[in-house]
Order: sequence, then C-alpha cells, then structure tokens
Amino acid sequence: MVEYNNIVGAVKQIYMANTQPMATAAAEGIKRAIGGDWFVFISDLGIEDFDFSLTKVKGGDFIAFSLDSKKFQVCRIR
Repeated sequence: MVEYNNIVGAVKQIYMANTQPMATAAAEGIKRAIGGDWFVFISDLGIEDFDFSLTKVKGGDFIAFSLDSKKFQVCRIR
C-alpha cells in the first residue's frame, strides 16, 4: 500500500504540474520516489479504443488508477 501511495503521489504531482511529456515525466517521478524502472501508459478514462496490452505482468508489478479524466497504467519494468 505504501508503494501504491508513492506511485499515485508521484504521478499526481506530474499531472498537476502538466509536465510534458507526461508519461515520461511520470515514470521518472516514480523512479525518484521508489526506485526501479517504470512504464506509464496514459489514456482518456473510458476510452478503450487502442491497440495496447501488457502481457506476462505479475499483479504486484502493475497498477491502474485514474485522475480526473485520465487513466494511468503503470508497470514496473525492472
């Protein structure tokens, strides 16, 4: 739960600052907060019309959450 809160907090800071490119900045923010390498995929909430999926991901290495109208899918890659 602590790691989850750190990830959401790091992403929220980037989102509120509107730092671009947001996915890259979010991955770097998470790395600064808890270490490791991260992949962040951002889409509009409710829009699933894209050709993207993560396979072979363990449950503990992936989280998804939303902020305002954006969905964030975050995966540990190392």
